[in-house]
Amino acid sequence: MMIDTAGGDIPPPLPSLAAYNIRFLSLSENPTQKEQWQRKLSNVKYLVKQNVVTALLETHATPGKADFFFCRHIDGVRRFYVDGIAVLVQEPWARHYAPELVEVVPGVMVALKWELNGIANYIFFLRLDAHAEATRCNQLSRAESRARSHIKQGDWVAFAGDRNFVRDHIERQSSSDTAWRPSE
Repeated sequence: MMIDTAGGDIPPPLPSLAAYNIRFLSLSENPTQKEQWQRKLSNVKYLVKQNVVTALLETHATPGKADFFFCRHIDGVRRFYVDGIAVLVQEPWARHYAPELVEVVPGVMVALKWELNGIANYIFFLRLDAHAEATRCNQLSRAESRARSHIKQGDWVAFAGDRNFVRDHIERQSSSDTAWRPSE
């Protein structure tokens, strides 16, 4: 639910969150794409009302395009971008906690970071390569290296994002009809 701080309430420090693999923003002039754009925009508006933080993965758009053609139509949020990823944070929470977006692995993983009582808090959003296990392993290795050099013992960390690369079929959350095979 949207945070209401009009009465001076302090927003909770650990936000509710959603990670939405939007696949692309449907920016084409094609009539079918325009309908998809409207449905996606409605979905995202719903998600930002229900969650303090909403990440859009696989936008396939630069920050400028994602903002101008899509995210600027969403009210009440602070918008953060890197190529291919947008993170929308409800404005009252953003004002209170002053989060920043850190690009961990370009186009693959970002972290929303904020401080609270001297403790760094991170929510990592990721979208791994869909085609090659070796590339996914490299992406995760790069992320691990960056995390080891920045995250200290006692920091709070959460992960959200791509659930298509899991070891057991029951953990998979994809509507794709393509054959599933486990990550190695």
